[in-house]
Amino acid sequence: MSLISVIIPCYNRANVISKAIDSVVNQTEGKWELIIVDDGSTDDSKQVISSYLMDSRIHYFYQDNNGVSAARNFGVLNATGNYIIFLDTDDYFYPKALEKYTDKINSNKEIQICFSNYLSEEKIKGLKKNEELFGEYTVSNIPGSFCFKKEFFQKIGGYTEGASHSENWELMIRAINSSLFNKTVAIIEEPLMYYYQWKDKTKVIKNKNNKIKSYKIFFHKSKKKSFLSAYYSHQIAINYAGLGFFWRTINWTFLSVKNSNSKFKYLVKPILIYIKRKIIKYK
Repeated sequence: MSLISVIIPCYNRANVISKAIDSVVNQTEGKWELIIVDDGSTDDSKQVISSYLMDSRIHYFYQDNNGVSAARNFGVLNATGNYIIFLDTDDYFYPKALEKYTDKINSNKEIQICFSNYLSEEKIKGLKKNEELFGEYTVSNIPGSFCFKKEFFQKIGGYTEGASHSENWELMIRAINSSLFNKTVAIIEEPLMYYYQWKDKTKVIKNKNNKIKSYKIFFHKSKKKSFLSAYYSHQIAINYAGLGFFWRTINWTFLSVKNSNSKFKYLVKPILIYIKRKIIKYK
């Protein structure tokens, strides 16, 4: 029977992490381990987590602040499970989540990734197709809605460290397009977790800046004049457009068009977003 390691990265989340931990402890499937990686918290996170450590299945690690991607990778290094699932501190599993994942991966030992839906804003979300990026495969990229075979995750290099946004999206692009991908995935249609999503002007602007930073990392990692370099530069252009930076939008748009076969789409979309943002301001 496969053992699933759940990895929760934490940075100053003392006020919310209990719900995430409780959702693991209260699973109907009892065979699991939980690894909590404290990424340099300065609040009471350690004290909150300590109250759970009498459960031998729960392990706590502390590292100097190095970002969520590095924290997740560190968690995987310390995981003993055959499969790994990530969960963020403000989200939580439904009680049968690990049972459903375990049953699915035990049905075929060749499975490298298992995807599921999730609930957010009272709607079922998650599983979607993007033939341009993933071909025939349906994927979900919110932590908790995918389960990786640990060996496969490590062989493709894990998370790209330094990325603070879209790191799950980039991981999935790399996984599905890797030569190490054996084309064996599993799908669970029902939502197995709740994803908390909140939006306001400050959050939207912060996310766009983090997206720009992260996509620049992905861009510089990709092969020059490739589809992915065009895709990542297009995303940078879109986010600069959303922030109202005209010349940065133009520069990254031209770079994406230069490397893309979808020249019209890559040219027009950032410009339209820039115009829209000049007319309609964030609230």
